[in-house]
Amino acid sequence: MTMPRQIIPGSSYMITRRCSERRFFLRPDSYITQALVYCLAFAARRFGVICHCGVALSNHWHLVVTDPSGNVCRFVAFVHLLIAKAVNVYRGRWESMWAAGCCSIVRLETPDDILDKIIYVMSTFCPPALR
Repeated sequence: MTMPRQIIPGSSYMITRRCSERRFFLRPDSYITQALVYCLAFAARRFGVICHCGVALSNHWHLVVTDPSGNVCRFVAFVHLLIAKAVNVYRGRWESMWAAGCCSIVRLETPDDILDKIIYVMSTFCPPALR
């Protein structure tokens, strides 16, 4: 058994989740982009989480957030549920969309940690020709 995740209100986190079998369920098109933005905004508003940046690649996504109220675990569960439902309906699937096991939620302890992860996420989004 692993130690329980320490959730501290006011902390920032880097969240990462892979798709099942590393399949390309999040490959970009207008519907997937709109669905991800909607699900993320809806969940963030519901749980009071501040989203700094995020990127969805074809088979996983990264998100950097600040959680003023200590709701990050509920936020993550809810946003992943919404995304899975939207993607499965769109792709005509009904199986698990996310990889088995927990997603990665890493607490960012210093402002430099937050900046480092934001730069990482934003550079993942930016095409190599523009870096």
